[in-house]
Amino acid sequence: MQAAELASSAGESALAIDAIHMVAITSTDPDEQMRWHERGVRVASADPGESGLRWLPSLRNNLGWALFERGRLAEALEQFQLAAAERRAAGDAKRTRIADWAVARTLRALGSVTEALAIQRRLLGESRRDGVRPPYVNEEIGECLLALGLDGEARAYFAEAHALLSADGRFASSEAERLARLARLSRSGAET
Repeated sequence: MQAAELASSAGESALAIDAIHMVAITSTDPDEQMRWHERGVRVASADPGESGLRWLPSLRNNLGWALFERGRLAEALEQFQLAAAERRAAGDAKRTRIADWAVARTLRALGSVTEALAIQRRLLGESRRDGVRPPYVNEEIGECLLALGLDGEARAYFAEAHALLSADGRFASSEAERLARLARLSRSGAET
């Protein structure tokens, strides 16, 4: 916190933004974390230089997830949409896909499942063209199809997500319950 304050008071916005980001992501207090995320977005938005432009989409992403976790979905969606637009403007295709994924995930949470599914299917097509097998996109397509009552169609996407995420040792050890759910859904396509 002290580094963020010192950098801000010295007019070193790049250092201030970096310090604010670190404080926000390491804070264990959700309210404090939210304040630092919001501050980071404010400082980066006010910085007309390269560091503000470079940091802003990441800071918006972090703020978006903090808002999402608090159930403030409309605000989260706004942050994710801004981050996606900033990534797109910077020409960063990979990070634009990540930002678009967050937009679609939030749309699903808001009940706009058809719109979310369309985005996720586009992301899947783009990823496949680049030779990438995206587990989280497959998982989200499965979730969207499940929400639309298309359980049978969802199975293949859950199976793909399960296969890819099972191969990730870190994910498998930290998300065992989620992985087991994907395995169940890949067989039945429906919650039991």
